[in-house]
Amino acid sequence: MANICTNELRVYSEDPNNLKYVNDFCNDHFSISFIYEDDAELHIDFESKWDFPESNMEKMFKGIPNKEDINMVCLSTEWGNYYSAFHVCDSKGWRLE
Repeated sequence: MANICTNELRVYSEDPNNLKYVNDFCNDHFSISFIYEDDAELHIDFESKWDFPESNMEKMFKGIPNKEDINMVCLSTEWGNYYSAFHVCDSKGWRLE
């Protein structure tokens, strides 16, 4: 059985197309447990295997319509192996903090 990583994604953008794209991408690629959305903010909690789903998150970033108006952060935790990681994404892409 795979260890499940919980990911808390927070997305900030004044471009509604960005928020819609991220929401749709997450619904298509992840097992979502929570979604909150307002005019400029999107919070999505989802699961992945083992750790931060780097390849899917890079794929998501590549498709964002307006990369100049995006700010995302993701806290990933997997308690079975004491794993935690905090990733930040801006117009240049994802990076580990």
